[in-house]
Amino acid sequence: MSASYVVDLKSTTLFAVSVSTAAGVDGTPASGVMIGIGRDFTNAGAYCNVWATGAGTSGIFRVAVQTAPSDVSGSYTDPTSGLANFPSNIISGGILVCASGGNASGGSNMVSGGMEWGAFLRPAGHPWVRATVLSGNQHNGHVSVGFLEQLKTTGSGIGYTWLPSSGTAINV
Repeated sequence: MSASYVVDLKSTTLFAVSVSTAAGVDGTPASGVMIGIGRDFTNAGAYCNVWATGAGTSGIFRVAVQTAPSDVSGSYTDPTSGLANFPSNIISGGILVCASGGNASGGSNMVSGGMEWGAFLRPAGHPWVRATVLSGNQHNGHVSVGFLEQLKTTGSGIGYTWLPSSGTAINV
């Protein structure tokens, strides 16, 4: 007999887009950066997934993953600082590298609307996450970057509940 594992992403995770280029605007910056929207993951666990997707064109782009104690400009930092080992597909500096034909992070390619994933551990006291698409490379297509993370739970076994619970109250 084998066990199966059922995953319900809709009601057990937080999903948020940080960067999305506007309709009709293609490409990542050859100079300057695209700073994403800060997202609050207070009610989620500490292990966070980042995803990036690009329209079916070629090129490379790099995404810096950042965390912060609050959504205040200047408070965002690299979550990989001081780690003995780097997390999944994230290189030094909290960078996820995405490219058509494969990438330096070791993940899949971005051809024809591909999707790249990475994972990192949010430092304690850093519930805010955001993505920044870095300059210096060019990807001439639509880019979206966001985060996916498991919600925290309270209790165990049959008595657990996902946070936040239904209604207006949020259990902390």
